[in-house]
Amino acid sequence: MSRWRASLIALVAVAVAPAAPADTIYLRNGRTIVDCTVEREDANVVVVRVKTGKLIISKREVDFIEKAEKPVKFVDWSKHIETSRPVAPERAPSTTSGAGEGSGESSKKESSSGDDAPKGSVEEDLKKVPAALKKAALEAVGLLSDPDPDTRRSARRNLTALGLKISPVLVSKLKDRDLQTRLAVADVLGGLGARDSVKPLMEALIGSTPDDGMVPAWNRSYVRSVHGSLERITGASLPYGYQFSNQKENIEKWIAWWDANWSKYPRQVGEPELDKKAEDYEEQLKKSKELDTKKISFPQPKMKDMGRGETTGG
Repeated sequence: MSRWRASLIALVAVAVAPAAPADTIYLRNGRTIVDCTVEREDANVVVVRVKTGKLIISKREVDFIEKAEKPVKFVDWSKHIETSRPVAPERAPSTTSGAGEGSGESSKKESSSGDDAPKGSVEEDLKKVPAALKKAALEAVGLLSDPDPDTRRSARRNLTALGLKISPVLVSKLKDRDLQTRLAVADVLGGLGARDSVKPLMEALIGSTPDDGMVPAWNRSYVRSVHGSLERITGASLPYGYQFSNQKENIEKWIAWWDANWSKYPRQVGEPELDKKAEDYEEQLKKSKELDTKKISFPQPKMKDMGRGETTGG
């Protein structure tokens, strides 16, 4: 066999070879390295192969590593309506925006998911998700807080495989009381590039940042995930100091960015459907893009829930 013919066969073999499952590295600055392979990991460094070569990353910069055991499989979820696993009930945190608020009628509205869902709400968007898709997504979300790390990783992969149509399900869990659940759904939104979830992610970042201090250490991993997803989806590189007192100033920069860029983004999850022919359409549209700045009161997790493979310190 001639040399050029052998080279041609080798090239064709490489071209048709199945793609190997890729690892994902979550960094402490909120960024994520995807489509990579971890070649070596020790107490000091992580050696990663990417398309352009190798990266050597200090272990101190790594939050956690998700190693892919199997490639993501896209499933026909239309056959997944019936399931033996019960779906976890809704869990909403308390919100504080003034005296007497955060645990009364507002909480009831947040947890409502029936036919009386208010117009222009996440609950209303949830009703539009196909039943099979919603059921499958809620099942996977219920496993994000499982004690077994392999189960949690599998749940993340399943959510990613379901695609952008489950954005309302993920957004509805952004303020979940369970740390690992809200952290994971924020990551998945970023991985999906969910442009209809920029406003909810910003509201989660604003709500998690105290006006009079720093984000608690146990909640910083969640805020890193939210901030990292915002950067991935928008392409904006705005600062957020996880360990410094300028967090409020960073939030104000994100709010200013949204004020200047909201028109570039589609209708966000939770926004009302507007009639473009209405005389006051532009005014309604601008009002629908206004950010909810209520603060969120998350419960501090127990120590046994803070060591499930995803570090929570900052």
